[in-house]
Amino acid sequence: MKHIITAVMLLLLCVTKSSAQTKDNITFYDINQDPCSEKNATFLSEIEKMGDSLWQMHYYYYRGPRILTESYKDEARSIPDGRFIYYNLHGERDSIQLYTNGELDSCIFLNPGGKWTSRTIYLNGNIIRTDTAWRKPIDSTKTNKDIAITPGEKDSEFSGGRSAWAKYLNKNIEYPDKAVKYLLKGTVVVQFLIDKNGEAYDFEIFRSANYWMDKEALRVLKKSGKWTPAEKDGVPVKSYKLQPITFRY
Repeated sequence: MKHIITAVMLLLLCVTKSSAQTKDNITFYDINQDPCSEKNATFLSEIEKMGDSLWQMHYYYYRGPRILTESYKDEARSIPDGRFIYYNLHGERDSIQLYTNGELDSCIFLNPGGKWTSRTIYLNGNIIRTDTAWRKPIDSTKTNKDIAITPGEKDSEFSGGRSAWAKYLNKNIEYPDKAVKYLLKGTVVVQFLIDKNGEAYDFEIFRSANYWMDKEALRVLKKSGKWTPAEKDGVPVKSYKLQPITFRY
């Protein structure tokens, strides 16, 4: 993880100190983290406005998975606020830092299945507690049907079930042109919330394939409409959902 963080820090310096070439809010960098044309890119970054007071920066290997996502309260990206998510070389979440109004609240390290293994809590910049845990990893490419449901619980699902989901994907998914050009394939896993009314929101890349496939997976899920919510003892409840989308040719 150290070499990934180092690369990201260098990218950040390039963003703030150089007149970088951009395209649709995307900035390209060569192997030395210097701004360059897309043709010579090894890395890329994208800035997204997520709300009135939320901007996110995403960093990627040009033909590979996400490196880091940062969240800021302001467009100048001077006030960290929300999740800073670090990814390993396989595109899996490695650790998460949580900020509130510029102050670091906690740092969480994760196993390959996304379960936390250690957590450090901060107050005014000082460590006040460190917790450790170990839980059996899960395969982050598994569908929700592979995750055990306890008696009285029912998992959320796409309206109409698995067959309707397959039809929806076949109709709406588009294989990204850049992925076709570079012969890229893989599986993107998106984590999101489904409220008790079936509304889906708070979409986040749980496992990254590459920039173009991640964007397409998010696009398709965000326009998927209402889902059938999870249930506990027959009552609809809010739940997390892990939804894999596989790209292959």
